[in-house]
Amino acid sequence: MKTKNLTFVSLSSALFIIASTFTPGYAAEKKPAPTGADCLQQATAAADKVKKSGGTDKEQQAAYERAKHNCRGRM
Repeated sequence: MKTKNLTFVSLSSALFIIASTFTPGYAAEKKPAPTGADCLQQATAAADKVKKSGGTDKEQQAAYERAKHNCRGRM
């Protein structure tokens, strides 16, 4: 009798874990890693933002490099 209860508990636990991995919320949390083109686009956007706010060429380059570095860290 004790073995049957443990088997039922372990099987139901396993089914709960398997079912929870296929729920839409689980898949929605995973974001794909950015590609090289995505990093380039984000870095260019950061440099343009600095340029529009009146930043110098050196500040634009720093923003570009910083955005590129941060993006590649997520790859």
